[in-house]
Amino acid sequence: MRRIAAAVLMISLTACASGGGAGGPARSRNVISQEEIDQATVPNALELVQTLRPQFLRPRGTTGSMGAASSVVAYLDGRRIGDIGELSAIPRGIVGEIRYVDANEATLLYGTGHAGGAILVVTRR
Repeated sequence: MRRIAAAVLMISLTACASGGGAGGPARSRNVISQEEIDQATVPNALELVQTLRPQFLRPRGTTGSMGAASSVVAYLDGRRIGDIGELSAIPRGIVGEIRYVDANEATLLYGTGHAGGAILVVTRR
């Protein structure tokens, strides 16, 4: 079931990210493309996100018992690596794409514990 949900999610996200106009490729609000990564001059994945899509880092979802908003979880090639601070250990040169998925999509892909969504980093192939 999870594989089907993941396949449907990837197809729909790919469709949303495609397209472009006379001004060049369209910039997706949920994807940092390899082209954008190649043009950036920052050293790591965290700074890519901070520079190109800071909204990925904003707390979302429900607040916990202490009133703090749920944090975003980071993944590298489908493997959970921890909180967003772990992105600073990923060199820009190996990053092929960075994608934000909301809490519902992250829960479909990886299970519970993603009330703030997830940032998915895919390395270059």
